Amino acid sequence: MSAVQKDLIFTHLSFIHALRLQLRGNSDEIEWNEKVYRALKEETLKEIRDKSNKATQLLIQQGMKLDECLKNGFINEIIYINLENTLTRLTDHQGKSERIKHTPLPKAYEIFNRILLGLFIFFLPFSLLPIFNQMGELWLVFPLTILISWVFFGIHKMGLLMANPFENFRWDVPLDAICNTIEIDLLEAINADSIPEKLKPDEDGILM
Repeated sequence: MSAVQKDLIFTHLSFIHALRLQLRGNSDEIEWNEKVYRALKEETLKEIRDKSNKATQLLIQQGMKLDECLKNGFINEIIYINLENTLTRLTDHQGKSERIKHTPLPKAYEIFNRILLGLFIFFLPFSLLPIFNQMGELWLVFPLTILISWVFFGIHKMGLLMANPFENFRWDVPLDAICNTIEIDLLEAINADSIPEKLKPDEDGILM
């Protein structure tokens, strides 16, 4: 395995971790140093460190490294074109993820839903009264109203939370596990000395 190939692989690993940290709004310097900066060459690190979107810059750096590989005869034009197309697709997917991250639901949508939910909960017991009055079980109106209201409020709240799938909640996209799988596969491909263990679900079956 040549130094050029290893450099490309480590640059790509830095990209996936940079994108993960950016999507989660994680600015922890220790984690950035450990997962993004540590494996990069000094000249690559200088190019990205002060940039606002480091994931994009790392994709650009990968493209430049591929240009150098083509010029030096390390790869042929067919491989170069295929790899460039892969970088283009990665750029598209990154853009889609960032639009999900930075495009919130319209505030009017949330307010309108909340008003309708409030009206539904307010009038629900009045609609249940005639039914349980005929049954002679009026006491059931209160617990049933609470139960139904809780279900609909939970659906409303879950919808708002799932509109932000990168916030590292238990039901969000398991970015840690995805990056961990990619990292293991690539490091095994170059027979690296240190390979991280595969992340496993917690006791509730949740992957982060």
